[in-house]
Amino acid sequence: MNQVYKFIFLATIGLSRIGAVSVSASVDAGTINLSDVFTLKVEAKDADNTPTVDISPLLKNFTIVSGPAQQTNIQWINGKMASSRSLTWTLIANNSGTIVIPPLSVTMGGKRYKTNPITMVVNADGSGGAGNADIFIVAAADKQSAYVGEQITVSYKLFTKVNLSLTGVEYPKGTGFWVEDLRKPAAPRHRDTQVNGIRYRVYTLYEAALFPTKTGNLSVDPMVVNAAVSVSQKRKRDPFFDSPFMDSFFTQTVPKVIRSEKLDIKVKPYPSGKPSDFTGAVGTFSLDSNLDSEKVKVNEAVTFTVKLSGTGNFNLFSMPELQFQNDVQVHSPTSVFQKEALRDKLTGELRIEYILIPREEGRVYIPKVEFAFFNPQTESWDRTKTPGFTLSVEKGEEAALSGLSRNEVELLKEDIHYIKTDAPDWLKKGSSKIGITAWIMYGFAALLFLSPYPLESARKKAIASAPQRRSKAALRKALKSLQNITDNPDSEISGTVYWYLSEKCGLDVKAMDPSGVRSLLTPKITDESLSDILRILSDCDAIRYAPGKGIETQKLIDETATVLTTIDEQLS
Repeated sequence: MNQVYKFIFLATIGLSRIGAVSVSASVDAGTINLSDVFTLKVEAKDADNTPTVDISPLLKNFTIVSGPAQQTNIQWINGKMASSRSLTWTLIANNSGTIVIPPLSVTMGGKRYKTNPITMVVNADGSGGAGNADIFIVAAADKQSAYVGEQITVSYKLFTKVNLSLTGVEYPKGTGFWVEDLRKPAAPRHRDTQVNGIRYRVYTLYEAALFPTKTGNLSVDPMVVNAAVSVSQKRKRDPFFDSPFMDSFFTQTVPKVIRSEKLDIKVKPYPSGKPSDFTGAVGTFSLDSNLDSEKVKVNEAVTFTVKLSGTGNFNLFSMPELQFQNDVQVHSPTSVFQKEALRDKLTGELRIEYILIPREEGRVYIPKVEFAFFNPQTESWDRTKTPGFTLSVEKGEEAALSGLSRNEVELLKEDIHYIKTDAPDWLKKGSSKIGITAWIMYGFAALLFLSPYPLESARKKAIASAPQRRSKAALRKALKSLQNITDNPDSEISGTVYWYLSEKCGLDVKAMDPSGVRSLLTPKITDESLSDILRILSDCDAIRYAPGKGIETQKLIDETATVLTTIDEQLS
């Protein structure tokens, strides 16, 4: 009997839900400002499954801030069940004007449906300019055209006359540029200024040096800032609460998305006459070299130093290779770039040291160093060089031989005096006057005497090979650490990268940062791998300081594992 009642109950529910499935789309505001966010909701009524929505038609005119968020509602009305399933997105418009949200394709239960189109009005007021806007970002570049490799300094400043707090920043990206951060404050400070007679607070959000890597018309994407803005709350009129004294107590916080204008840069090719030894240096440079000693002995080391100073694209060119004499042993050169702080231009000194060991006496000629570069100030090719050096190599000291020389030795017959003239006491082959016990004691004593030497040798060998063992195991431990990422993916991923590089290269992990990573890896790995690892560190910073950016943690972990594996092969 209970089974019969259960069947009747389920049949009643099924009959009560019989009806056509319908889908619809709606927004929470039909008229918005360009900096305002709005909500798009796609709802399916009387649906058994959550709808799948193709939102690709939206991406031309809108940017997704967050979503989709799912929601299910079930109601009983007059004995009938009404249900709805919805997906919600938070969006911002990319352009002002009248924009139509086209019908979106919705798939449920193997069937396709279409939503209704929605017409929206997006006003330009409130973003992108200094008219009467409450908030806007000004993007400025110190030049609109440049040569390949020439520095373009860009800055982004936020102007506001209302109270706000930054919740996320999407830094601009430009295809075809090498980017060097000049100023990226975690907590920007403001100063007061006036624009068209209106007082604003100005925050410098970002300054960077861009170096074009190809010719043509290039563009830098806008900077996007998510902010929580305090606005006055609308309320009913009241004789008490409408007083000016109480107005400041009735405000609400609303989300805003502020974007800068896109920057267009024209990149010019080099003029004719490019030198054959040009390696890509653009800027103003001077070259210097020195030898720490002009006179050494055979097998003594001497240091040859080359210093390149100036302003330019230090990370986008290579120094010329020097050829030394065959009778000079040359160790792999070490290079260090020292950047000058608090400069809008990438200025500093590149120092390269060669350790030379002459193996034969005589004269060793140290070659002159020449460096070709393009000077954008004069728009011409230029060259800097140093003179060569002459190293005098003297014969090294040798150990003196003791005793008489061959000419001083005279063999005379009377000089030979025999110590013993008796017949020797011969022993049979295989016999010994020393007993077996004595031999055992002698052997045991010898082992005790010699045992510290192999033990100490093994200990020193283990200590000496410890960095090499850590270097070989660095990748395996880093990949294992990436598999155990839990609560803080930003700090754990970047921490794993810094730990791997410190173990692989034998550095202090406390001194590692993106700038140090660039200086460490530039001459050792490919530009593509260097760009990938710096992007991963930048994404980790974005997760930490801009949680609304929407970076997938698992995807970032997989990319980090792939990039570290590639870098390990290049460093091995």
